[in-house]
Amino acid sequence: MENKRQETAIEEVEEVLEKKVTVSVGKILLVLGTCAVVFVLVLGAFLTGRYVFPASESIGGTLKAASEALSSSFKAKVTLGTSATALSAAANTTLASNATGTQNRSTTTATATTGMAAGASGSPGTSAPSGTEAEATTAEAGAEGLGNVMTTGYRKVTLEFSRTPIHHWYGTWGKVETIYYRITNNEDSAILPANFVVRLEGYSDDEVPPRVRAVPALDQRVEPGEVAEHGFDVGASFNEAVTDPTTLEITVDMSDADGETIAIAKKEFDMKG
Repeated sequence: MENKRQETAIEEVEEVLEKKVTVSVGKILLVLGTCAVVFVLVLGAFLTGRYVFPASESIGGTLKAASEALSSSFKAKVTLGTSATALSAAANTTLASNATGTQNRSTTTATATTGMAAGASGSPGTSAPSGTEAEATTAEAGAEGLGNVMTTGYRKVTLEFSRTPIHHWYGTWGKVETIYYRITNNEDSAILPANFVVRLEGYSDDEVPPRVRAVPALDQRVEPGEVAEHGFDVGASFNEAVTDPTTLEITVDMSDADGETIAIAKKEFDMKG
């Protein structure tokens, strides 16, 4: 709609300019014709020695009047040309202003759309948290997830064998394959078992390093009053020449991630038959 109004305005200005230019050209031709006639008359009078002008008016005055008329005509032409230029400039300025306004409105609309899109990605009136705030929030959530956890001074946790370990005997030596355990947490807080350290009777840590096995993932957190019961593979070999002739004592030390002992289980099993 605005573009149509602008085109109509331009057409009206062009029409006015064409009319005024036509009138100006007609006036110029009329003045030039009058001047030519006056010049011919003056020249004829001069040649014949007679003047056709009133006695009270000199030839110079008549020529001055004709000159002023011609000058006025040219001034009118210049004024008309200036007016036409001014009208054209005004029309161009109006068009540029309207185009700028349209562009500004488009920019404003785009900005508003961007703002709405940004608002849709988050809660109204709030901004996205910075990296530090996000980390703090994550840390707090993690702390809440851990709850009340015991990390030292374990006194009410028991570890015991839930059954005879799976083993194999080969006449003079044997191998402990799998150990089954039961954890009972009677503390007021959760515990976080991390590792089992297995030692066999007759072997010192210097001679044979103890086997360290990770606590199964399901039992790496035991809540207050909870009982956890599973098994883990150990693969520890032993020889009858080193151990008791009829039985084998197995010790399992359950510790947390810091290496602090939570509970110990120790028991003899008949594994030589």
